[in-house]
Amino acid sequence: MRRLLARYLLPQWPRVTLLGVLSTAGIGLDVLNPQVMRRFVDGALAAQALPSLLNLGALYLGIAITSQLVSVAEACVAEVAAWTATNRIRADLTAHLLRLDLAFFHEHPPGELIDRVDGDVSRLASFLSDMAVIVIGNVLLVAGIVIALFLQDWLAGLAFALFCLVTMLWLRPLVGRALPRLTARRQTEADLLGFLEERLGATEDLRANGAVAYALTGLHERQRVQFGAARRAARVTILWPASVQGLMGLGLALALALGAFLYTNHRTTLGGALVLVSYMQMLRAPLMGITAQFQEFEEAVTCVRRIAALFEERSAITDGAGDLLGTALSVEFADVSFAYGDAEEVLRSLSFRLEPGERLGVVGLTGSGKTTLTRLLFRFYDPTRGCVRLGGTDLGSLRLNALRRRIGLVTQDVQVFHATVRDNVTFFNSSIPDQRILDALRDLSLSAWLESLPDGLDTVIGTGGRGLSAGEAQLLAFTRVFLRDPGLVVLDEATSRLDPLTEGLVEATTERLLAGRTAVIIAHRLQTMSRVDRVLIMAEGRALEFGARTDLEADPASELRRLLAAGEVLT
Repeated sequence: MRRLLARYLLPQWPRVTLLGVLSTAGIGLDVLNPQVMRRFVDGALAAQALPSLLNLGALYLGIAITSQLVSVAEACVAEVAAWTATNRIRADLTAHLLRLDLAFFHEHPPGELIDRVDGDVSRLASFLSDMAVIVIGNVLLVAGIVIALFLQDWLAGLAFALFCLVTMLWLRPLVGRALPRLTARRQTEADLLGFLEERLGATEDLRANGAVAYALTGLHERQRVQFGAARRAARVTILWPASVQGLMGLGLALALALGAFLYTNHRTTLGGALVLVSYMQMLRAPLMGITAQFQEFEEAVTCVRRIAALFEERSAITDGAGDLLGTALSVEFADVSFAYGDAEEVLRSLSFRLEPGERLGVVGLTGSGKTTLTRLLFRFYDPTRGCVRLGGTDLGSLRLNALRRRIGLVTQDVQVFHATVRDNVTFFNSSIPDQRILDALRDLSLSAWLESLPDGLDTVIGTGGRGLSAGEAQLLAFTRVFLRDPGLVVLDEATSRLDPLTEGLVEATTERLLAGRTAVIIAHRLQTMSRVDRVLIMAEGRALEFGARTDLEADPASELRRLLAAGEVLT
């Protein structure tokens, strides 16, 4: 945890240095002003000349205004330093999460991760910006007040020092007691956000299947758990401010009694006695500020621990060092088996080979392992047993970026961002020139589609593809792949949601995309098999049948021949 904070706070040392200068100046002004007030009161009682009193009043006002200006500057510097550091944390944490394997994301829903990446980091930023101004500054202010009182009268300085020491010793055991309960509360909040994200994303299905009541029951249960965790945390965190309030009352009584004692024993003036009360009232603010920050500190520690825990997550997929060469890539599965965690195997001893430039059609019922096959190609997972090779090279020896750059994927669910057409087809890569985008659209016969858009490449598309038809969304996906110029293209039921007319238009574009490239086409419509070279029929994670399409179609005993004769649609 300390290493994490040091990594991101140390680069902010120039701002921290400036913050120290401003904080010291502000504390000096705050400690000085009661002394000016003391001289004013004593001078007024001694019938000092009016101009002298007016000068003291002007000095008091000037110091107060300057102190406020310093406080504003101090707060601005602290905010900039804190948000600069935590924005780096947020960016690095997001990049780290994007490098983790899919198994991690199956265990952590998006809502939970959003809360931890944004919520925890934002709370940490708030604490860091306040900590520098409130905690560090107020600790120095307390020290300055005690020193000033020692210079005024050693007994006053000793009494205030002992009071501050007793206060800290009294409050010290309360620090950290709330951490476990605050951690539990934060987890219940993350669980609630994860639940809401999943249910809101499935609104149509929930309403169509009459499961709204079930979703609300789940929401109420999680809110009940969250309320219980928040109540348990509050019972502990309230101990600190309650203790401080009581101690401050005792401190004010101490200041009044001590001031009266020193004044009646002629050890101080009336102004000096007033300074004691003034300093005690000044101590109330920093001690309460420190108090509030200790509560924030407990939450911040919780957030830092949760952030550090995410940074400590490691992908089960280790990066290789090799690159992929060649335009069209061969694909080979050699006795591959795979299971998600401890579950039953979804691929069992799967073996086949696809030569460069060949097209493989993969068919099978839902749950037969078709999509898992594509996930292994991208190395989102590693096989439990066996080996997957691309271009003759074991995927485990390749750099992940090099591997995924050479594979293009189009699925039935195209991710479309709220951005321009240009940003959607380039995935926000500004280095790709517009002319290359236009050439790709022309090669895919999409120029007419682009011309139909109101602002061409600058046309803004709604979140989730709002304003686009299913066919147009697929065209975006094809353009993305075409711009990457991969050696292998994977089409995972890319046209399953299209009507026949739109599918025909997309099919023509698909032919241009696949030209000169190796392709793996997963489909549930058997007519899709007409453009492939080889067919792999899967059942229960095994290769039920594999071979050249023409040979299988000509073989009366083949499974493909039986499926074609029956006209079945595989789903």
